Amino acid sequence: MVEDRIRRRLGGFERLDRRALGKYAARRPAAGWRLTIPTPEGDRRLDVIVPRQFPFALPWVAFVGPSMFLKWAHFERDSVLCLDGEGFDVERPGAVVADRIASACRLIGECERGERGGDFVDEFLSYWGQASNDEGVPIYSLLPPNGPSRLVRVWRGKRFVLVADDDEAIAAWLKNRFGSVDIKTQSGALIWLDPPPLPAAFPNSGATVRRLAAEAGFTDEQLCELVTQDASGATLLLGIDTPAGPALASTWVPHPTRRGRSTLGDGFRNKMVPAQIALGRYFGGSPIKRASVDRADASWIHGRGVNPRFDRFRGAKVAIIGCGSVGAAIAVLLAQSGIGRFVLIDPERLAWANVGRHPLGAPYVGTHKCIGLARKIRSDFPHVASVDAIARDIESVIMDGPDPLADCDLVVSATGSWATEAFLDVWHVGSKLEGPVVYGWTEAHAAAGHAVAIAKNGRRFREGFDACGKPHLQVTEWSGPTTLREPACGAVFQPYGAVELSFTVGMIAEVVLRALDCPVTASTHGLWIGRSEPLRAAGGDWDPRWRSTVGFRDEGGFVTQLPWADGSAAVMTAAEAAE
Repeated sequence: MVEDRIRRRLGGFERLDRRALGKYAARRPAAGWRLTIPTPEGDRRLDVIVPRQFPFALPWVAFVGPSMFLKWAHFERDSVLCLDGEGFDVERPGAVVADRIASACRLIGECERGERGGDFVDEFLSYWGQASNDEGVPIYSLLPPNGPSRLVRVWRGKRFVLVADDDEAIAAWLKNRFGSVDIKTQSGALIWLDPPPLPAAFPNSGATVRRLAAEAGFTDEQLCELVTQDASGATLLLGIDTPAGPALASTWVPHPTRRGRSTLGDGFRNKMVPAQIALGRYFGGSPIKRASVDRADASWIHGRGVNPRFDRFRGAKVAIIGCGSVGAAIAVLLAQSGIGRFVLIDPERLAWANVGRHPLGAPYVGTHKCIGLARKIRSDFPHVASVDAIARDIESVIMDGPDPLADCDLVVSATGSWATEAFLDVWHVGSKLEGPVVYGWTEAHAAAGHAVAIAKNGRRFREGFDACGKPHLQVTEWSGPTTLREPACGAVFQPYGAVELSFTVGMIAEVVLRALDCPVTASTHGLWIGRSEPLRAAGGDWDPRWRSTVGFRDEGGFVTQLPWADGSAAVMTAAEAAE
């Protein structure tokens, strides 16, 4: 079919034999053809190569001629052109091939006319990556990606290299990630370049790196700090500004050696080499290694450096009271959202029965939930500023003092205990906490969920309940028991899993983020209304009070928000709204 299409539209072609396809062997091609395409700029010789997945994957088009790799934008090492292409018609493979050929001809013409040179800057990281010649351990950066040029610190591990502005940042990251690591660092450099270098000017020797450093303002005295007596070499990162944001790349200047022996101190007693000679030997004509850099700084992880809420979330301190399947899942979502500081409070230990719907798994069984959760957050998000765990009940913590919640921006209560939450509601009024307390819980079978944000001077949490803790507004009602028993005294549970719980957890986390982003001046009530089908399959139905509420929909499956009302009018019914 493809050959017929090429023959009808383009005339002659030459089918590529196995030897010719060998140039593209890394792509595992199924077949290929060589064509000559007439264009206003002249004839173009192209190879069209189809993958084994064709027509469910796009064909490749390669330029036949001298290699233009890193000379023309979007030309890869094997001369295949990197062409735009999102959707394509799998029912018309011949048309897809023709469209790719036309795109290739346009790109070649634009490159010949010098119209695509700016792409080298716009997509700097791609071209630096293609020019990399270091397949060693990855390099992770904690640096703020901006100038000025400066000396930095470098930690070299067996599995990766870590770069930061100071030893404290490296130590904190490694302690969070691994718990305990021997911290031994050395000097490195960040060279901020303006304008960015094109591929033809990428540094390829110690001398070219030294020249770039000098142009960026580095003195010889500063560069001398990078000269090491051991074989580790010197790491110098390059930073540039692009239209799509800042970019970081890495160069590694090897220690000068000959036949495995250091030559840095040759000719001088006790290795006392004059600075200029040492710099000349270190940053001489020997080849260097170029490598990509993986940004691991918090602003990149939480929004690729363009999240407008990053600074607010990074500086926020949130307490989670109750680190069970609801509270722990909320904490993980908040950590993923960039919250910088946590206080986790829960006296209970993780049991095997908890693992099915708790973020912590088997390695944490027997550990206090808050302590295990703190370890997980630190390890999974090593850039987090602080995570404190208190394995006690909140009542004792507050009464014994000092109050660990006083400097928090927001408190989340996910205890599911009326006594504890009534205690917190009373405490909130007279406490130093100026932010809200968000109370979250689920109804039976996780068929509905609640997130009540109580403002400091808003209606109190207790106003939505009777004296015994029964809420004035229930979304669901049940004709029989909603718990099952274990073969032990007082041991009961509800048979739902992590999927059912996820809707409520996501809603509560969203209420928390919204409260951190915009001050809460009035208490509000967020509700997740589950779907009616699983509700009724579990033996439940909609509560009559909920049925009469404005916004009720029998099918369920939505989130809504109401004012948090007092006990005499928990919500406005449809009849009341019509009055």
